[in-house]
Amino acid sequence: MREYSYKEIQCFHEDGILFKDGYYLYFEACRQEWAKRKKIPAEETVCVAERDVTAEIPYFLFYGKEEVMVKFDFGFFFKKRKRSKAFGELREFIRKCEFTTYDLS
Repeated sequence: MREYSYKEIQCFHEDGILFKDGYYLYFEACRQEWAKRKKIPAEETVCVAERDVTAEIPYFLFYGKEEVMVKFDFGFFFKKRKRSKAFGELREFIRKCEFTTYDLS
């Protein structure tokens, strides 16, 4: 599994996320893998990840051939507000790309 801090995201694209180390996460590949693991037809889902805002360190876990966890591990000062804002921004971005995430909280 790959693990990234939210701060390691270089940019967002309508088909995925580019990380600063050059790794590109494709939403469509995550959707296909989600369907495969949940044993449902890929046409019946638009889910690409699980998310948990209530975890000690909130995260998104993207399903792909290789799982990718994006953690919201901000420093102590203002961390709760920053975490919440960044978490919501990623969730909203994924939604605007017409995909969803499964809420574990």
